[in-house]
Amino acid sequence: ENIYLIPVAINYDRIPEESQLLAEPDSAYRRQAILRKLYSVIVATVVFAFRVVWPRKGQLGDACACFGRPFSLREWQSGDGAELFAHNDPRTWVSALGDKIFRQVSRIVPVMPSHALAALLLSNKRSTWPRKASCEEGMRLMNSVDNEGGVTCFPDTAGEHAFAKTIDEFSRRKLLTIDANGQIARNADKLPTLRYLANSVSHLLEEV
Repeated sequence: ENIYLIPVAINYDRIPEESQLLAEPDSAYRRQAILRKLYSVIVATVVFAFRVVWPRKGQLGDACACFGRPFSLREWQSGDGAELFAHNDPRTWVSALGDKIFRQVSRIVPVMPSHALAALLLSNKRSTWPRKASCEEGMRLMNSVDNEGGVTCFPDTAGEHAFAKTIDEFSRRKLLTIDANGQIARNADKLPTLRYLANSVSHLLEEV
């Protein structure tokens, strides 16, 4: 029988265990006992469940999933993988198959406004951005990803309105600062979170 493999890529604005994923290896969190870590996870889950029930307290944001084109394992075995199968080394062809799937998944990782805005704030183009200019530049980034064959996702509001909404969310999460003149800038204390968001699509933005 033939097997068809379907590449699937998922991206999101925020997840409950974000702080744990961003914890440094030598941080106090990682030095905690297992029960203490479990307690932290339970508390974080309860807090975010509360936010979902009462939206005014803030939610996790949006998530996007993208399904790539299915490909036949049998065709791959008789095509690109034929030479690898001839050596009768399962580790070699499984590794090659994994690389193929990884490349296909990396090409379809959805770029959302939160990822584009994070990349924009981390860029060296300028240290501060007028609100409107940041929305326009964010749209330019996402349009460029589209033009290069990537995947972009606007879960709620399309266009610059999506970036305006994301700026407000970043401000609430203290990922950026907004001065009296409406200039936005990255919050130096939140660089790990911004890098975490931008890194999920950095390989796509390098091409634009």
